[in-house]
Amino acid sequence: RVVFCTETLNGDEFTVRKLFYSCSLVAFSLGVFYYRQDNPLAITKKPSIRRFEYLETNKMILDFLEKNSFTESEKNIFRSYAFVELITLQLLLYKNRKYFSFVDFDRCMSLIKKEYAKIKQMEITFKKYSYLKKILLCNNYFLFCVTCKTFVILNNIKRRF
Repeated sequence: RVVFCTETLNGDEFTVRKLFYSCSLVAFSLGVFYYRQDNPLAITKKPSIRRFEYLETNKMILDFLEKNSFTESEKNIFRSYAFVELITLQLLLYKNRKYFSFVDFDRCMSLIKKEYAKIKQMEITFKKYSYLKKILLCNNYFLFCVTCKTFVILNNIKRRF
């Protein structure tokens, strides 16, 4: 029995994987579907502390992959995704500092730091951008933060010109 995950903002990501895993057959439609992401007020678009619930969802998915004997290759794909998501959240935090209280900012930084330490222990092989892991995982959390902050600053400068 699959129960919809309501614990995190993007719990549907976890639920969909459980649904696919429990299916005996998956059918595909030849119809045309249009996916839209043009609502700037959508909860996944606004900078908020709830976006950091993605880290918990990723942990649930990684646990699910482990418990259900997925291959190393399949787990690696998701580990890579989780690492990129971590970078995305770090950048979101730096780009949108004004939307977070000091307490929320510190809480988010703490969540990222914990997740960074976990991901650093994982074996991740990037098919693309292998330099990404070398740059962001070979040193330490401080350099990870400096790299992300520098990226945000350079992007802001680039937009001005």
